[in-house]
Amino acid sequence: MSAYSIILITGAYLGLLFLVARWGKGAGNAFIQKHSGYFYGLGLGVYATAWTFYGSIGRAATNGLDFLAIYLGPLMFLPIWWFVMKKIVRISKAQHLNSLSDFITARYGKSWSLGLVVTLLVVMAITPYLALQIKAISFSANVLLDDQATAQVDLDLVSTILLLIFTLIYGIRFAFDASQRSGLIATIGFESTIKVLAAFVGGWVLISGDYTGGSTAIFQRAQDAGMADLFTVQNTNDWWLMLIVSGFAFFLLPRQFQMAVVSNKSEKDLRKALWIVPLFLLLMNFWVVPIALAGNLELPAGSNPDYHFLELAMAHGHPVLPALIFLGGFAACTSMIIVSSSALASMVSSNILLPATLKRNGTARFDLNPIITNRIALVLIFTLAYSYYTFVVQKESLVSIGMISFIGIAQLAPGFLGALFWRRGTSQGVLLGLLVGFGLWLTAFGVPQWLGARSDEMALFGVFENWSPMANITFISLMFNTMVMIGVSLLSTQGPLEKNQAEIFYNIMSIPRYQYDQSPVTSGKITFERLEKMLMRFLPDSMLHETLYKRYTIDRIKPEPFAQAPATVVSYAERLLTQMMGPATSRIVLSREMEGETINTFDIQDILQETKETKQLNLELQEKSDALANLTEELTRTNEQLQSISKIKDDFLYSVTHELRSPLTAIRAQIEIIRDDAEEMPAEIRNSFLDATIEECVRLTNLISNVLDIEKFESGNQQLSFKNINLKDMAERVMETHWALSVNEGVRMSFNGPESAMVSGDEDRLQQVLVNLVSNALKYAEDSLSILIDSVEKKGREYWCIKISDDGPGVPPSDVEHLFEKFYQSRDQTIKKRIGSGLGLAISYNIIKAHGGKLALSSNPPEGPTTFSFTLPK
Repeated sequence: MSAYSIILITGAYLGLLFLVARWGKGAGNAFIQKHSGYFYGLGLGVYATAWTFYGSIGRAATNGLDFLAIYLGPLMFLPIWWFVMKKIVRISKAQHLNSLSDFITARYGKSWSLGLVVTLLVVMAITPYLALQIKAISFSANVLLDDQATAQVDLDLVSTILLLIFTLIYGIRFAFDASQRSGLIATIGFESTIKVLAAFVGGWVLISGDYTGGSTAIFQRAQDAGMADLFTVQNTNDWWLMLIVSGFAFFLLPRQFQMAVVSNKSEKDLRKALWIVPLFLLLMNFWVVPIALAGNLELPAGSNPDYHFLELAMAHGHPVLPALIFLGGFAACTSMIIVSSSALASMVSSNILLPATLKRNGTARFDLNPIITNRIALVLIFTLAYSYYTFVVQKESLVSIGMISFIGIAQLAPGFLGALFWRRGTSQGVLLGLLVGFGLWLTAFGVPQWLGARSDEMALFGVFENWSPMANITFISLMFNTMVMIGVSLLSTQGPLEKNQAEIFYNIMSIPRYQYDQSPVTSGKITFERLEKMLMRFLPDSMLHETLYKRYTIDRIKPEPFAQAPATVVSYAERLLTQMMGPATSRIVLSREMEGETINTFDIQDILQETKETKQLNLELQEKSDALANLTEELTRTNEQLQSISKIKDDFLYSVTHELRSPLTAIRAQIEIIRDDAEEMPAEIRNSFLDATIEECVRLTNLISNVLDIEKFESGNQQLSFKNINLKDMAERVMETHWALSVNEGVRMSFNGPESAMVSGDEDRLQQVLVNLVSNALKYAEDSLSILIDSVEKKGREYWCIKISDDGPGVPPSDVEHLFEKFYQSRDQTIKKRIGSGLGLAISYNIIKAHGGKLALSSNPPEGPTTFSFTLPK
């Protein structure tokens, strides 16, 4: 096969992945939801990586049936896995946990230091495993070359970059947004199908088709050639090690947590996994031993046993089989890279990058949100994996690298299982146990591996002579890890949050599901306004509306801005933050916001000082009766203003009701006429009625949109999209759209301003203001209307001032004070019967205010032409 063919196959496959992900996110979403159990089971097939597809054959060719332990371990743990995973899924859904580090950190008091250590340890253990996949892609591509003397095909860098792009698009929102998961779930299910078909069908074609007698004949030939020892387990002392470690890995690998927990739609899907996973692993490994033996018998000495499958297919002259096998191995590699890198990026973002963006007071040091930090983390993970592949990974076999990573991940087992079944565990105990266990792993395998030395030469522990270095370090590290965790936990004291979380994790199966979000895990006081403003800094708008506001409705809570939020709402808000940034960082952010409500020593001093000042003020007020009278008069005026505002509100509600009723009545009447006289009514009249109905619908839409706009601006929920805008171009566009109306009204329009008047703002909103002011001016102008753009300076800062003037009668003096109040125009509408919603000036005022400017009535007859002006910062 030529280099061009390999590149073409790889490119076409990666393009297909993009199409599958797009289908899963869009049209295929309903299909995936309907058959979620099957996609869930196939998603767990991400356990089978290059180690399974290639490495198992290499292991079988040199160590016989040892490789089976890697797959028998998960199968032995599967009944326990179903029970434990059900509990893990419930905890994770209840507390919005999205990664392995989130789970461990949430149980042990949401400790940031524990989350940081877990993240660093997992990255060090999994990075070599990611590099292994890149190695398998590169090596398998070069095995396919027809002429081994030609230059190698460097698919490693290109495929790594394409996989990074794919993961940035479809993997980064996997944990944050449930609606985005279907694309990635579809991709992983598709890749699991490809690799299992390639492994089983490819093996069947190769062994049953090319060897008379099939597997039986190969076993007989191998026995005659003196390979009978490969029919058994070579190292029984290591057998137990591989069984236990692989069983733990099926729970604890970050990619397994992502697919087993985060992607879980329903606990019912766990039952399907009980038969899909064993069937999947059986089909993946069905032909491993015959292929390994056939490779030993036929291929030349010195060939890499990991790639016997490919080399045999090429040696037998199959035209399509090598490409199928290559794609199966490629799918095994890419699925692992996509899911593992997404999981690691989420952990690095939550426990390293996001905390680094926060100051000690909880405010942002940099303007970064969790999605951006996840993307940065993803790029770092891919860079680290590729660098490790380039400089270190070349010397090790696929199984050696995978096994070392498995042993490293197994160090999480004591703390992870303790989180589920031991209430007494503390963050100090788990943290020190992890440091001891992982420190031993690092000394024995990690440092030598990162230095590029062979693992079997650099294992430093040999307590048990009959055990391999891997077995020794696994037993010793896990034993010391567990002992330290238990000992330190018993000697240390749990904090209140740790105790509460321990009870939730331990008793989750007995807590009714409707109470998941009703169990407060946060103490303290915070107002609704402060809570929502904090959430708006970190959560996407869609997530905020679909979660927190929905929670208000479900719990029948009326969120008064300055009222204290209930503990259940605060706890739910913390869980929303946890979903975006992990439990430790969300705890830091929320606690900083709530510290302002806590009285400390400095607060007490301030209160005492304020008390002294208040006493002095009271003495002064008593001595000055006239000041008290003025204050009473001011309070009276304020009360009158409140009564006036209440009346304005009543008028507003009346006018809105009137505005809604009128078009609805017209729409109903016109539709009833069309229905009753459908057969006899001429088409021209029917179309006229339909046009009128559409116009009334537009009126309703505009009215509702204006009311919603007002509420969004005043509640602070309105989102603006800033970019550079030339006000001169905008003014000319607005004049052009109103030109026909001005001609019809007999009004001359003119513009005067510089060629370039640049501001940063939301173009649609600013144009809405200009359209509003020009439209109002045209209603009252008698002969002329002008737009002027000029430069002004206020308090040392330069602004653009935009003036819209007309020669109309002006605004009545009594109305000027209330001109920009949101209820004013509506009240005026009931008197003057103007067309429109009557909220335009209030909306415009809020838009300009949101841009850092001010809208005002700058001149009014008899002083001169009626001029509205607004300023915008340059």
